[in-house]
Amino acid sequence: MRWIVVCVIGVAAAVAQLGVMPTLMREPLAAPALPIAAIAAWGTLRGMPETTPAFLLAAVVLGVASEERVGWFVLALLPTVVFVTVLNGRRGIPPIGLAAGGAAFGVVSYQAVLGLADGAPRIVIDEASLIFVAAVATACCSTALAASLWMFRPRPAGLFE
Repeated sequence: MRWIVVCVIGVAAAVAQLGVMPTLMREPLAAPALPIAAIAAWGTLRGMPETTPAFLLAAVVLGVASEERVGWFVLALLPTVVFVTVLNGRRGIPPIGLAAGGAAFGVVSYQAVLGLADGAPRIVIDEASLIFVAAVATACCSTALAASLWMFRPRPAGLFE
């Protein structure tokens, strides 16, 4: 059941990224990356083995609906997966903070990889202010999503502990 939930969240985030964000945001680089927010939030709360289907489905939806290949979107979303996987469960890092940090890091790497795919790798440097806005907005979205999905986190204790 959790696989279905995370897949629906990932596909819904990718569809919203393609359909809603261009109409809401004047600058596409400043738009929050909703698939990254979903991947960071769910990966922080439930772990990356459960997040992998959503990550791959979001990349497929984004790749099919855009001019870029699916592989570029897989590579663009992969740093978020790695960041959250490496730091998940470390002492001193609260899960909500990890979701926000993973989302912010994910947006910068996402824009860098897609800029490389478009033949404009300097986009991160040239448009740093817009990408910073997108990173902050995505971190806020990821924090809100992680807070709303907090009840789905695994609990090591039983019912009465």
